[in-house]
Amino acid sequence: MTEATLVKSKYKAKYILNGLSCSNCAAKIEKAVQELPYVLEAEMNFAVSKILIEGNSDKVENMTKELQELVDQIESGITVEQGSGKIREYSQKYILEGLTCSNCAGKIEKAVNDLPQVEKAELNFATSKISIQGENIDNSSFRGKLQEIADRIEPGLTIREAESKANKENSNDNSHAQDYNHGTEEENSYMKRRFWPGVVLFAIAIILFEIPAIRSKVAELPAFIEWILYGSSYLLIGGPVLMAAYKNIKRGQVFDENFLMGIATIGAFAIQEFPEGVAVMLFYMVGEMFQEKAVDRSRRSIKSLILNYS
Repeated sequence: MTEATLVKSKYKAKYILNGLSCSNCAAKIEKAVQELPYVLEAEMNFAVSKILIEGNSDKVENMTKELQELVDQIESGITVEQGSGKIREYSQKYILEGLTCSNCAGKIEKAVNDLPQVEKAELNFATSKISIQGENIDNSSFRGKLQEIADRIEPGLTIREAESKANKENSNDNSHAQDYNHGTEEENSYMKRRFWPGVVLFAIAIILFEIPAIRSKVAELPAFIEWILYGSSYLLIGGPVLMAAYKNIKRGQVFDENFLMGIATIGAFAIQEFPEGVAVMLFYMVGEMFQEKAVDRSRRSIKSLILNYS
């Protein structure tokens, strides 16, 4: 498209095609509209039965009758009406703080793209940013919808608007430190308050009840002591996994890794294989922590490369 064409392309309107049910017909309508002499571009959204028309004449903004005649030639029973209100183009980037699951990132991107007012959404997992393009979007309410989607798919994410270019230039020096500190505060809190106390209790239980020489000396201890030590260590270490599984079940997402890990370890407790149940959860959490560190390090390296390149 030439520069002159870009200057002329200032008329834009959206039309609703009530009763559109044939995807093949939708493609034919889009092609027919694009062949009109004053139309520069036509984009059909079959999912919401809308067509966006852009052209170099004011006819684009008042072509309901002509479009109805054209549609009737392709598929009868469709009623054309012009979309209400003036089209306001919208483009915004948001940061998803705490995003560590690439599969969840794909689900979030798909859910945002399914919103009727969104034309295009692209989520960059490496930088935890999602770019939104759409029309007639209220920024304040849309951010709330985006947060609802994130909470449904991956609880714990925080949505905030990406910084403007001016603010970004002023904050480049300390942005990496802020991102790193934000990511490590929760991890340090979990390690101090839950993980290491759980490991200590697990070690005590192993020494008391799994080493034969010591077990014989504590054989007279009540049986519930063993339950308390192993159970407490299990809940302290695996609490985040069990809580994530519970929240996902409430949202209708049952068979994820958290649920399966919970079933496996609770099953071990059910057959009184306490050490195996705690050990499996312990190794899983250690693996998750190493994975999060690797993802965080890769993400910060990519951000640094992008900033240096720009």
